[in-house]
Amino acid sequence: MLVSPFKIAYSFEKGQKQNLYKLIEKSPKYPVEDFKFQLLPYLPDEEAHSFTTVIIGKNNDDNYKKKILTFYSKDGEILRRIISTSDTSTILRDYAVKSGSVDKKSISKIRKIVTKFLDKNDFLFKLRSVEEQKTYKNLEAGKTKLQINKNVVYGDNINASVIEYPWVRSDIKDPSKKEIKLDLFVEEGVPKIVDVSTQNVSLPKDDKYLPFRFIFDNSVKRVAFAKFLLKEKGLSCLNTVVKVSNKLRDDVAAYFSEFENMLVFNPESQNDSIKLAAHEVQHAYHFAQIGRLGKGSSKYCQKSRNLLGEISDPAEKQQALKYFVAAEKYPNIDSKGSLMQDVDYVNNFLECDANKEAQKVYDDYKKSGEFLSNQFCFGDI
Repeated sequence: MLVSPFKIAYSFEKGQKQNLYKLIEKSPKYPVEDFKFQLLPYLPDEEAHSFTTVIIGKNNDDNYKKKILTFYSKDGEILRRIISTSDTSTILRDYAVKSGSVDKKSISKIRKIVTKFLDKNDFLFKLRSVEEQKTYKNLEAGKTKLQINKNVVYGDNINASVIEYPWVRSDIKDPSKKEIKLDLFVEEGVPKIVDVSTQNVSLPKDDKYLPFRFIFDNSVKRVAFAKFLLKEKGLSCLNTVVKVSNKLRDDVAAYFSEFENMLVFNPESQNDSIKLAAHEVQHAYHFAQIGRLGKGSSKYCQKSRNLLGEISDPAEKQQALKYFVAAEKYPNIDSKGSLMQDVDYVNNFLECDANKEAQKVYDDYKKSGEFLSNQFCFGDI
């Protein structure tokens, strides 16, 4: 449901409408270059062209203030809206609209709105809930379909739901809808399904990735999926820290550091979450294997050798040696410009191998999810 900056309440005593909110300040549109970074959960959208600021107060509460920061595209479309109040809550809402031809007979307009509710505590933002609204409108037929994906976070528990409302026309309303509700429990960073109910939808019986399909925040999904893959590769005993940080360079989507024993994701990265997590976990595997060769100077490599033992298989040892040679030639990222234009980085064997593994995991993830995704109009669950 869209949240308007202003709300109107009805006064039953007076029998008339009464404004609960008042406008304190409203700025004109300024170029985004004039935006001065403040403590925000996320930076402005990279396509942002201009921004406005609106400050609202309450008529009956002088201490209440709501600040609405909106970023616009070059064409004036809303890209991102950040709504913060004088208490601890912040709402982040992203907008995306795509139009195009689905086939030769129909034209579609797809609108996606992602809303995140965050709690602010000691200048740190923690996700409380996230909601995706996807609206598909067939302009020629005058029909609309809506799908809502939602997560509500309670500590280590996540309530997840996916609801697809049927085709709606002005003269016909189909009461049937598709719905999935799940309760997820996050144990050691990995989500597990503890309860599920469905309506007009069948769940797959052998999809090991099923819990991750119902995590709709990219940062939460990446961290959880990375921990899952670390466990699958037998690396959980190395206790790698997996987290999100907004201090990474714009062109760095994520990184693994064997010296810090840390895997870090950039919350602003638009990369596919599954590929990104699989890519970085493969780097963790690279240096674990290097350590098992007796190579590498980091504590992570030494710990890998101590806990996982030496490599005994000749073919596996030969592959690990390739990892070591590539690691010795790996470019110093801090001293480079754009990574994707750095030939030494793009062609390094560690990057090529991580990309190969990421694609393999992604293909398996997509194939395993076909049974479920084919039941929805927006088949990206």
